[in-house]
Amino acid sequence: MAVLQLSNLNHLGLPTAWWLASAVKIDQIPVMFGIKNLQRGLTVNFASLEPADEDPQLRPVNLPQLPEIIADRIESWASDRKGWSVVSSQNASDSRAASSQAASSQQATDQEIQIHLTRTTRLFRFVDDIRVTLNREGQGTRIDATSQSRLGKGDLGQNPRNLKEFTQMLRGL
Repeated sequence: MAVLQLSNLNHLGLPTAWWLASAVKIDQIPVMFGIKNLQRGLTVNFASLEPADEDPQLRPVNLPQLPEIIADRIESWASDRKGWSVVSSQNASDSRAASSQAASSQQATDQEIQIHLTRTTRLFRFVDDIRVTLNREGQGTRIDATSQSRLGKGDLGQNPRNLKEFTQMLRGL
């Protein structure tokens, strides 16, 4: 049915094959830019690491190192990457009232570090905020993160790409 409709466009002086090729190219534009779901890319400007995400690169990461070591590596990596920067890093247990002995003993077992990163896109220089939380779990660390665009309704898939780049780096540690 679509071919018949396209063949009706021959009166414009272009063969049916050209119209078919054009339709395929237009269809491939989101894929060329890494946008897997165009509707999501136009309406959502937020992404987070979720344990049940169908994409394994968008799941929280567990590493055997302590949070302090991972935080140093994340900050070093972000400082060295073009477009990435470290805004702040805070040990959440430091912000709690840790003046008593009980609080300091809990600090060793319930440590959380929060890191705020930004990533600036190449072409339009849009800034995305990436918030990373490092939670100590046993002898290791669980890393959760979110990425949110500062402007617009949609991110064209940039926030999931930010998190994929970030988790790919973490898995390489």
